Amino acid sequence: MRWWLGAGMSIALLVGNAASAAVTQGQQDDFDGVTDAWAQGTPAMGGPDGASDGFLMLHADGVSQNGKIVTYNQLQWAGNYTAAGVEAIGMFVRNLGDTDLSLRVALGTTSAPSAGGTWFASTDPVSLPAGGDWQLVVFPLGSNDLTRTQGTASYATVLGGVVTLRILHSAVPSAFGDNIVATLGVDRVLALPEPGAISLAASGVVALAICARLRARRQRAG
Repeated sequence: MRWWLGAGMSIALLVGNAASAAVTQGQQDDFDGVTDAWAQGTPAMGGPDGASDGFLMLHADGVSQNGKIVTYNQLQWAGNYTAAGVEAIGMFVRNLGDTDLSLRVALGTTSAPSAGGTWFASTDPVSLPAGGDWQLVVFPLGSNDLTRTQGTASYATVLGGVVTLRILHSAVPSAFGDNIVATLGVDRVLALPEPGAISLAASGVVALAICARLRARRQRAG
């Protein structure tokens, strides 16, 4: 048995149903052969759990319609983040290209920033050097952690009615992203309570344990 299978048992109740149409604390997308309703990515194999672990691969060519590292979700990641108690988003990421990345999340009240509305994006990026291994990152969603990049609605209004969640590369706070030639792997996107509530930023044990429990549940159901 792998060493982390028994970890994180105390937060088992956080695991939500990612197939629901509204964000819930503890939900997880692990891209096990599917995109889990995330756009502009393709399923791939070789995630943080090894060769048989699925993940979402994003590729940008820097010039065409797919010139940016951007993926977005308007299904299970839409909803009232405040009521759901979702105060951070964690995920495993890996820079599979040759260019350093600055990752952010953006949340908005429309289907895309080009459609208007109000958007907030991570004030500080997660720096992801080229050629690195899988690593766990956490994007806090507090009012001091996000910058309004367009629109006039308040932070409380946007977090109370998110229409779209985006993961993207951008040198500055933005919901659009920058053109770049790059490839990014994303896995186990998690809806978290306050980051300090479960020492997730310090270790991948909790996320791995949640993933193991979900897989075991699916195997029992099968």
